[in-house]
Amino acid sequence: MKKDLFKDLDTYLEENLERVVLKERMVTGNQMMMDTMYTCSELPDRELKDLVNNRGETFSRMLIRLIDEKGYDDVTIYKRANLDRKLFSKIRCNDDYSPSKKTVTALCFALKLSLDEALDLYNTAGYDLSHSNKSDIIVEYFLTNEIYDLYLLNETLVEFGEKEI
Repeated sequence: MKKDLFKDLDTYLEENLERVVLKERMVTGNQMMMDTMYTCSELPDRELKDLVNNRGETFSRMLIRLIDEKGYDDVTIYKRANLDRKLFSKIRCNDDYSPSKKTVTALCFALKLSLDEALDLYNTAGYDLSHSNKSDIIVEYFLTNEIYDLYLLNETLVEFGEKEI
């Protein structure tokens, strides 16, 4: 199983590494961001405070929403993500908490998110998956193929010379 996975992943890496891929959702997202920035700059009477207060769903809120939508409980998620209960509590209780990319990845796997759902969660934390980063491509491969085993992910990352999550 692992040899087949590594071979398949090796092919996936060759096809995607250093290739710029503009997905429709990313272009749409960037265009919407540019439109918003342009619109905001046209409105001199808008206060910075208003812009900050209307920033959209935070990482913490999206995480809580996804847990509820998927029908999970907090304990299941933080255990699957291999997170400390105290860290999970900080994330849940602090609306402005900024998790590490590794934490976001672990939570994506714990929640068994689709690639699109994961990209949205990464985005709320200020991250993305880049095709210029081998680790990100491996994570993308696992999410795309619905392989939600963090231990196998870490083993695969090490096998390809990358750091564990």
